[in-house]
Amino acid sequence: MQTTINLPSGLRVTLPEGIALAEEPTMSHPRAIRRTPSVIAMPGSSISFDAEEARGIAAALANQDMVLVDTLPLEPSPGTRDGTRAAVPSGSREVAIEVDLGPNENAVVLLEQDGLYAWLLDTTDTPMPAGVSGARHRGPRAVARTVTFRLLLEGTPKGPAKTRGWLSDLIVGRAQAFVFKFAGRFLLEHGAAFLERKVRTGLVVLEGNDPSGWQDLPDFSAVKLPDDRPARILLFVHGTFSSTRGGFGALGATPWGQCFLAAARANYDAVIGFDHPTLSVDPLVNATALLRSLEARNWDQPATIDAISHSRGGITLRSLMEHLLPAASLPVRVERAVFVGAVNGGTELAEPKNWRSLINIYTNVAAGACRAIAMFPQAIFAAALTEELLKSVGVLAKVLAEQAITEQVLPGLAAMQPAGAFITELNQTQPGQPTAAQSRCYAITSEFRAALAIDSLKELPRQMLLALADGAVDRLMGVANDLVVNTDSMTHIDPQSGNFIEDTLAFGENGVVYHTNYFLQPQVTNALARWFELELLQLASPARFRVEGPGYAGVPARMDTDVLVALAEDSGSETLKRIQQKTPSYVVVERMWQGRRLHYAFQAEEVIDSISRQPDAVLMTAMGLHETDASPEGRMDALPQPPSGAVRPSASRVVGLEEGKVVGVAEARVNSTLLVDLLRQAQMVADPKTIQSQIIA
Repeated sequence: MQTTINLPSGLRVTLPEGIALAEEPTMSHPRAIRRTPSVIAMPGSSISFDAEEARGIAAALANQDMVLVDTLPLEPSPGTRDGTRAAVPSGSREVAIEVDLGPNENAVVLLEQDGLYAWLLDTTDTPMPAGVSGARHRGPRAVARTVTFRLLLEGTPKGPAKTRGWLSDLIVGRAQAFVFKFAGRFLLEHGAAFLERKVRTGLVVLEGNDPSGWQDLPDFSAVKLPDDRPARILLFVHGTFSSTRGGFGALGATPWGQCFLAAARANYDAVIGFDHPTLSVDPLVNATALLRSLEARNWDQPATIDAISHSRGGITLRSLMEHLLPAASLPVRVERAVFVGAVNGGTELAEPKNWRSLINIYTNVAAGACRAIAMFPQAIFAAALTEELLKSVGVLAKVLAEQAITEQVLPGLAAMQPAGAFITELNQTQPGQPTAAQSRCYAITSEFRAALAIDSLKELPRQMLLALADGAVDRLMGVANDLVVNTDSMTHIDPQSGNFIEDTLAFGENGVVYHTNYFLQPQVTNALARWFELELLQLASPARFRVEGPGYAGVPARMDTDVLVALAEDSGSETLKRIQQKTPSYVVVERMWQGRRLHYAFQAEEVIDSISRQPDAVLMTAMGLHETDASPEGRMDALPQPPSGAVRPSASRVVGLEEGKVVGVAEARVNSTLLVDLLRQAQMVADPKTIQSQIIA
């Protein structure tokens, strides 16, 4: 039996048998923000959803002129008189939400269950009777109407878990429906620029670790730079839907990110982000705005810019480097550029037919990254970060609700189509642009595999991971990806003109690194520090956070140069003292065998464990060295591949040499670090109690 409820907000909700509205609009599985790094809330098989996250999402959408009409908390009906829960009928049923709209109004619904979000954009329309107040108006849609959203519910399946469509329906349980109204086609006809009018264009100074405290500046005329020598600037360029705070705020949440920011501020005269709209204009327009910001300053001294771009920010940065600066008369040049998950060759999700998938995928990965950030003891700004990451998501929701989907509607998205005009032209050689030999470009990439994440990745909902593992995104994109950008696109820069990418930190197939969480990985900040040759500050603690220093600019980012070299005949006790003093990542043991010098690369923790079992033995004995377990070795420019199927870890690691001396150690593949391990490391950095903690710190 269906029940229809008229709510004070004006909504009418029709509920099927077995479903009710909760008395209070509470979050599903409510919890406090976790601050204990080793504890991650994971009720059942689903991640929880908290009030701080909801406030961030609501604030982001409200700032995009979307009015929250009501929040509908759905749950199974209360129990019967004998205390048992009412039976939930099997089969598909639906919840109907009716929304009365004025002339030129429209509405959307954002559904949440166990941390999984789905945008409901399709409705059925019913014109209001002519006698209803406000029903007579002129112009397009100049009539009041009622729209109905239909939420498909399914009875809880019995037996094995059921495979379900991508964000298409809900298993019966607690859920929430956020109902938003907004001005409809009348305002859309003014263009996407009007819808993004609250997205500022300007600079942000990354001073301090809390993104909410970063200062806004209008242009480079307001940036403090030396007037007696050339200036060095580190520039951040964010991606689609986001901002400087949203795209790079994760750096302020971790000890390694904070260390990188501190080192950047010590090594550059200014650390600046460039805020800009990402939907209403194409990246060349954004780059032109950035050029105008540079031109607003009277450059008494030349300036060198190093830049970090993420996602769409990569083609904004390239538009500046390749199209504009070569033709400008500014004494400013971009020396080094890092592309993180960048759309250099486009993304399939930018095709108009895939925009609905894009908005659902991005909303979820943005929320997931913010959940992860909120768990770090150093982070105090998760809710504000959610708002920044979803800066323009509401604009896309409005466009999709109006069902006027063409590439002309949102040129900023259309510019990322792999075979589109913008990407095609950008990847041609531009007049005067730097050549491959003149460029110092670097890339950070990931190939996310949901099947590897189902049992380990805690910040994304299990329901989403199951759908992804079933190929939901791969069917759309057709190629390996980080959930938003094609992996091969990330290094696609003018391929016919040579190799522009000098070095790549490639996470490869993994179940950890996706589009919005790159900057939580310490490997990323280590790579940035290496490529920019930063002199890094130590944390104000006896526990030094390790990041590779300058002097190895030509060393691949995947190679760790924090190495202690020991001899096979060294005593274990003496080696342990050296480890305590240096706290290296790796210990490389040298051994002479048949006139050859063999190297064995061990993690420092492995050496400590072996020595603790045989404290009086020399390393040859304690580590059980055998010639078949030696590490492959080679010069920096010719590193060998380790053999497949190596039994001992030392044989799967590569030792880098320069003039016969050990420079560093590289694992067979770049290892991504799970959130639980990142949180544990963050706690160890904050409060190191053991030698192992000091090594991690």
